[in-house]
Amino acid sequence: MGERLKRRDWTAPVEGELTIALANCGYVAHLDRPDVDRRFQVLFPLSDVRVQTLDAGMLVIGYRINADALPIVREVRQAWFCVPIPDGGG
Repeated sequence: MGERLKRRDWTAPVEGELTIALANCGYVAHLDRPDVDRRFQVLFPLSDVRVQTLDAGMLVIGYRINADALPIVREVRQAWFCVPIPDGGG
């Protein structure tokens, strides 16, 4: 049985570049933030990804591996609501 976070426990919105790619386990979503000479992972990658497009953006739903409490490893279902940010023109 899963546990649902209360809204007050959600993380603050983050900005990054969304990439969804086919991997051997299905589709995988990454949210990275480009830096001067490398990329930083903003959120843990999601696997077994499903995408639903909406008028204001898209909903990306998948599973991340939560290994924070080793030796217990849990699969956590997450949903990201992604909204495009207009290009700053630079």
